[in-house]
Amino acid sequence: MTYRLARITGMLALGLVLYLPLEPAILSVLPLEFYWFLRLAPDALIVLVAAGLVLSELRSPSLQARLLILLAAIGLGFTFLDAARGFAVVDTVNALRVVLRYVVLGLTLWRAAPFIPRFPDQFLSAVFVAGMVQIAAGIAEIVIRVADPSLLGLNGLWFVEGTTGRYDRFGFSMVAFVIVVLVRVRYRIDRSSLLVGAAGSVGTFLLVLTASRQAMLALAIAALALATARLPWLRRLAFVAVSAALVVMISLVPSTIRISQNGPDPAGTVSGGPDDPDRGGSGSGTVIITAEKGSSELTVNPNRNFRLYLNAVLMPWAAFQEPVLGFGPYEQTNLHADSRLRNAVVSAGMDWAYATTFTNDSNYASLVIQFGLFLPVLFVLMLGYLTFSALRRSRTPGAPLIQQFALVLAAAFLVAALFGPAFEQRISSSLLWIALFTAFAYRAEEA
Repeated sequence: MTYRLARITGMLALGLVLYLPLEPAILSVLPLEFYWFLRLAPDALIVLVAAGLVLSELRSPSLQARLLILLAAIGLGFTFLDAARGFAVVDTVNALRVVLRYVVLGLTLWRAAPFIPRFPDQFLSAVFVAGMVQIAAGIAEIVIRVADPSLLGLNGLWFVEGTTGRYDRFGFSMVAFVIVVLVRVRYRIDRSSLLVGAAGSVGTFLLVLTASRQAMLALAIAALALATARLPWLRRLAFVAVSAALVVMISLVPSTIRISQNGPDPAGTVSGGPDDPDRGGSGSGTVIITAEKGSSELTVNPNRNFRLYLNAVLMPWAAFQEPVLGFGPYEQTNLHADSRLRNAVVSAGMDWAYATTFTNDSNYASLVIQFGLFLPVLFVLMLGYLTFSALRRSRTPGAPLIQQFALVLAAAFLVAALFGPAFEQRISSSLLWIALFTAFAYRAEEA
């Protein structure tokens, strides 16, 4: 890989960390003509840098280039087989794009990062800066709401979303920001770390105001993971206290589920924009309603705990029914999905129109329904291997912060994916794969 291509790859990764949380706000003030260009341009750039790596090493391809070629072959295979089953090529390509785009960027970064001086520090600094920008946006949002009497009431100060366009996206931004703070202050307490810690406290407060229980659980897992490190007992106790406080808040914050009655809503309440390319599915409708669907009771009744139903009932059933290729792209959000899938959900007592929104509340169930077992198992194995690598390296004396950040972030999102689209939302997914592959690149470099 050439030094110039490596630098371009690094700049793209850092640019995405800073840009993706701002994109919804940018799109909201631009003409609609810019929407599709800005939504798909980052993914096109990822394809270009990956293709540049492969083409620059055709004569003697590196392991990363070989894996990129293999990933492309798997994608082409799925596309061909789905087309043979009657699925539109564009749907399969888009579904694979949503899941694998930042894996592709990560593979390219694995090759590029050692060529970029101090890239791990630059990445963690970018996460910190992006988080500070969101904190400022979140505080401004609260001030605006307080100044407007019509916005006060039960939900007046909840569901803070900053510039991210959704409360859970903002929540994931705060999770990453607070993890950066925690890994930086875990070993040393001085004047600067106290200021950083204060910023982390504000970020945690804003995270609670998002009311995103998925994001709060992710940070609780992260704090608990940090408590297992070799630290003075008072600091371990502090991390455990943070984790316990977040678990308590999960049961106290209000829960309002806003869904579209007949499909994605153009206002972005569910999908995030007009014909959101990351949502997929079919159907139309603009009526937004509020449904009281629980997710805290210990039951597999989909009307009482749809997330436990998805993970414990629907996902194993779907894996048994279609283990090789799955039901097809976006069948979990398609109003006219495979009759077997619709009948399975309806027979459990949940209306399929509601289920087309709720089946994305478990990334694991969503992946198995769409792709069967092969691709999700490969996906999780790669994620697990990179996480285990970060774990081993983080245990060594003087391990760089990127190892600790990648490990804790992965642990958080592995759990969070049981309760939402952590692997598919662009803010969380980009941070996860950039962190893991950068940590792996530097582990291999130092071994």
